[in-house]
Amino acid sequence: MKGSRSSLTPRLVEVVTGFGAMVDVPELLQRITEDALDLMSAYAVGMAVRDGERLMLIAGAGATPELVGRDFPLAGSAVEELLRSGRRSLSAPGHVYPHLDAELFPGMPPKPIGVALTRSDPGAAGALYIVRDEVLTDDETEVLELLAAHAGAALRTAEVFAQAKELELAKDLFLATASHELRTPLTVLRGFAETLLNHWDSLDDTGRRTLVETILARTEGMTGLVEQILLGSRAGIGVDVKPRPFDLAAAVRTAGAAIAGSSDDHPLVVEAAGTLTAYGDEATIDAILGQLVENAVKYSPAGGRVDVTLHAEGGDAVLAVADIGVGIPAGDLDRVFERFVRSEQGDGPHPTAGGAGLGLYIVKRYVEAQNGRVSAHHREGGGTVIEVRLPLAT
Repeated sequence: MKGSRSSLTPRLVEVVTGFGAMVDVPELLQRITEDALDLMSAYAVGMAVRDGERLMLIAGAGATPELVGRDFPLAGSAVEELLRSGRRSLSAPGHVYPHLDAELFPGMPPKPIGVALTRSDPGAAGALYIVRDEVLTDDETEVLELLAAHAGAALRTAEVFAQAKELELAKDLFLATASHELRTPLTVLRGFAETLLNHWDSLDDTGRRTLVETILARTEGMTGLVEQILLGSRAGIGVDVKPRPFDLAAAVRTAGAAIAGSSDDHPLVVEAAGTLTAYGDEATIDAILGQLVENAVKYSPAGGRVDVTLHAEGGDAVLAVADIGVGIPAGDLDRVFERFVRSEQGDGPHPTAGGAGLGLYIVKRYVEAQNGRVSAHHREGGGTVIEVRLPLAT
């Protein structure tokens, strides 16, 4: 039964008015499909959202309700045509998109369909499908567009709430981690300070100096920890980089010279001769190399050498930092780049390393912001190699 504007408008106003009181997004989307089924005298109505190169049915009404939760290809679909053409909706006989019926209604003759996008953003497109015995009229297509727009608003609300929840969880995790990581060094500092104060008169100059030097060293370590936590927090919000061609070899040599000697127990060997022009942000190399070397030292035994190498491979500049430490279990090679994650000790005995579990996360954020990649690998003979790839300048 075809609907005219005069017959559809009163019912549409009543339907849309009822949406305002609904706050549960899945319930609202289901309600939209059910109302569309009734308004359009449809055989079936489905709400689909884009997931990469697939379309997922997340709500539906009418025939074959078991199809909710299924997905089908975006390629060749009416949604792909709408995204390509820039239009908001279309109405077509069933034979125009035979694969839709083959996917959703096998064994049945093709039925006309109407489709309207919930949003025009190609990266987050959704669509409201109408399947019925007759092609939609122009008035019915307008109604379909309005219902799809309401569905789009509901989906957008769900995205905003999900983002807010993720931000809140990240904030809670940051606060919990910061308080946990700072409690131990603060307790140690307080203990040394109380010892110095309570035993001042009984200590000689050498004893006092030793305690003060210990307090200074602990304070410097805690300052670095605080800076790392704050840097990790900023990296979680967003990294501001300014990519341009630069001599990565010179930047690595400069950063390596500044780091060399920071640990007497771990010799640093840098092999970055000549010129190697990468495309990225030179200002981040100090932080990237500093975090990688610090991580290598942390998980290496005394006397363990740390090697920094640089070479070109294909279209990439490859910066590698290798240690002969405890290594990383195979299951943690990807996880170590997540925020607040510290790998369990690898092969061989090693004391629990301190830190907030942010170093490699910070490196990943900086590298990916420059269209680069970072990965962890086992080093032959024991230890770990962290490999950073930045695009070569062309």
